[in-house]
Amino acid sequence: MKSSKSVRQAIRQVESSLTWQVVTVRHDKPLDIVSDPTTRMHTIRFDQEDGPAGPIREIEYLHELGHAWLAEREPVFCVHHFIAPGCDMSVVLQTLSDPVRMTADWFVDDLLMKWAPAAETAEIEEHVHLVRRTLYGDPTLAPGDMSLVLAQGVYYNIASLPSNLHNLQELILPFLSVPPRKPSRDNFSRLFNSLLSPRGLSAKWSDPASAWLVSNL
Repeated sequence: MKSSKSVRQAIRQVESSLTWQVVTVRHDKPLDIVSDPTTRMHTIRFDQEDGPAGPIREIEYLHELGHAWLAEREPVFCVHHFIAPGCDMSVVLQTLSDPVRMTADWFVDDLLMKWAPAAETAEIEEHVHLVRRTLYGDPTLAPGDMSLVLAQGVYYNIASLPSNLHNLQELILPFLSVPPRKPSRDNFSRLFNSLLSPRGLSAKWSDPASAWLVSNL
């Protein structure tokens, strides 16, 4: 998908508004960002296998800048650290990774709907189309990112839920109950805990530790 001029303009505007340094590095994981308030640095990491002609699409790069923009304004959008006394951290981290990422993306993608609405709408439309094809092919698949994508489709009036999969309404309700246009600590915690609850966990933000205190329900 070719990025529009508005995306490039948004990238320049957001970059100019950031006060921390932004660096990009090759990495062995999919595209992500680490925002560290201690070093005041945003590190955008992308897969080593991506080619030199354009490893990061402009709309994807703008998405990572959205994470950076929020991280400079609210600590819960920075590096996510977890403290889980009495729990096996290797297991807990696997359980936490998707909910915390989807929570952040819910707010970040709303910024993109303001900064580059045409491009972000097209991005969500593409993702919704892929999810609907997956669901109709195998409705028993674990929801994963599908709940976030479908919630965005409904919230932005881009797509409706597949009529034959009634359980999806319950999966997207946690997102729809938290307004993405209000990226606050309280709203992050509300959505994050709504996604954690079916997994038998809860999390509370600790200012002194700059971390989430995780416990079993």
